[in-house]
Amino acid sequence: MLKDVPGEDSGVGASGELPEWDADTPFTIPKSLLSRVAKFEVPHEIGTGTLAWGDSERGFIGDPKQRPKAAQGEFNPADLQGAFETMLESGLAFFDTAETYGSKSIKDGMSAEQLLGRFIQESQADARPMVGAKYTPVLWPGAAVGGLLPRAGRRAVVKALQRSLDRLGLAYVDLYSLHFPTGRYIGGLGALAEGLAQARERGLCRHVGVCNMNGAQASVRDFKEKLAKFDVPLIANQIEYSLADQTAAEDGTIAECKRQGILVFAHTPLGRGLATGVNTASDPTGGRPGAPRYVFRDLEPLLPVHQALAAVATMASSRLSQDESAPIRKVTTTQQISINYIRAKGLVPLPGITNRKQALEVAGCLGWRLNGEEVEMLDDAYQQYKAKAGGAVVKRSPPPQRR
Repeated sequence: MLKDVPGEDSGVGASGELPEWDADTPFTIPKSLLSRVAKFEVPHEIGTGTLAWGDSERGFIGDPKQRPKAAQGEFNPADLQGAFETMLESGLAFFDTAETYGSKSIKDGMSAEQLLGRFIQESQADARPMVGAKYTPVLWPGAAVGGLLPRAGRRAVVKALQRSLDRLGLAYVDLYSLHFPTGRYIGGLGALAEGLAQARERGLCRHVGVCNMNGAQASVRDFKEKLAKFDVPLIANQIEYSLADQTAAEDGTIAECKRQGILVFAHTPLGRGLATGVNTASDPTGGRPGAPRYVFRDLEPLLPVHQALAAVATMASSRLSQDESAPIRKVTTTQQISINYIRAKGLVPLPGITNRKQALEVAGCLGWRLNGEEVEMLDDAYQQYKAKAGGAVVKRSPPPQRR
């Protein structure tokens, strides 16, 4: 069980200062102070995903002698730093990362965590951005990520976060999440919950969350109850959600999270390109040179969604151009419609961003919202798509790009 500081009811002296700590004793934040940690809020309800950062298989070019081919989706550290700065300048200051993102580049100092940490240190912003990191609950996550010892029990959770903080160059992260639920972890979900609680108690993270947790794998409610044994609230659940895949709504996961007061992040909010309206049955390449990213049989059922995205973009642009009070008078791309659709559902989208152009497009989602009619049109289009697809959702990943 987690313990309060011995001999201290409040953890704060009469002067209002924290008591002195024995250097040989692990630092522990009194529970009375933890209860006063500010409410977790993501600026403008949009975050930045860093899944592709440092990952050569997703287009990352770490060799300074090699120039990225932007038309083929390639990018380098300078592109990422430009995206990072643009997001901060726009007030979009939450970055979601994980120890496994770009982990093959750890030896070169270019994993997602290492790049993000470097950008934070080099930034001229007045305040550091909010950062979310994740714990991978597997026995052998790889020597570069987790060292040579196998992962098991609650202590491994704390040690992993300390490694992540070293790569990030930070004293703490704002959110530390279980990357995915598993029944094979040594110690079980109880040990994972206690590990997250200990990480928070030691001041290594401000809040804890989960990812990809639903009723079929592990109940959000059950895990929340496990954390409650240590007086730790479950703040967030990160799931896949887009106009191409709303399984998390259909199986009741999102509704359960809202009932429990748990914030829902939406990863893959553009459906791997399927929910952008860029790659369509009539234009499978999305205007890019080379082979199509998706085959016709995958894109054809999504025709109602793509048509609705285009129609809503036109409607929103017309509506805002006539609204003199609107801070933004000119919208919109279909990607922006797709992202703001997720915001309209009360979720926080985490679009992956690898260059300044993409960052500017996401920043263009601010200052306006979809109205009820527009959201309803997109809801109807999703149902038509599901009917055309026989009740399924398109799950095919795009083929790898030629280089």
